[in-house]
Amino acid sequence: MAHQITGKIRYSETGSDGVLTTDGLVNYFQDCSFDQSETIGYGIEYLKENHVAWLLSYWDIHINRLPRLKEEVVVKTWPYGFKGFFGYRNFVMETSEGEMLACANSLWVYIDTTTGKPAKAPQEEMEAYGNGEPLDLPKINRKIRLPEQMEKVDEREVLPFFIDTNQHMNNGKYILLAQQYLKQNEKPKRISVEYRREALLGAALVIKTNRQDNILTVSIEDKEEKPYAIVQMELEEVM
Repeated sequence: MAHQITGKIRYSETGSDGVLTTDGLVNYFQDCSFDQSETIGYGIEYLKENHVAWLLSYWDIHINRLPRLKEEVVVKTWPYGFKGFFGYRNFVMETSEGEMLACANSLWVYIDTTTGKPAKAPQEEMEAYGNGEPLDLPKINRKIRLPEQMEKVDEREVLPFFIDTNQHMNNGKYILLAQQYLKQNEKPKRISVEYRREALLGAALVIKTNRQDNILTVSIEDKEEKPYAIVQMELEEVM
């Protein structure tokens, strides 16, 4: 059964066009997932006490449109499968009237934080989350192939406000960084993100990009050119 939260788009969540930002959408999805974990008793305190964590490995986000300021939204999430140490989860954002605004497919890895290695989630935890039907979305392939020609465009640093409760750079911040390389008349209609490694506080971030038609690929790497995350966006022009 899906877990849901509701909200009304706040001014602080919108961009200059008065609509929810893309990273704001990701925050709603993450908040809904977090709220489910807390509701069923497998939230932050449980994870800390048992030295485990669910880490996001892959996003595939599809955007029909983003809601406007003060528009009421319903966000839903549900797992649709567990296999080994992997968990598969869908998300949707709808209007209060049921219009589909955006949806997402995601892949998570259960980690033993004492060893840093994947582990199988306990049966009772998987049962508490439930197991629903998957959305009709493309199958997750888990890997984004980097184009051969990637141009270095920037260097950044992992700042304190990038860090989440897992003490590494929050998943949504990679998307926030990648969006800085959109043109003014562009917006993403599909965002795929492959998370390869965790970036810690103070880490140097080297940003590389590649444009091929309406596809922008952004690789966020360390100074040895090993990616932390790869963000690929399918773009459309803003009218």
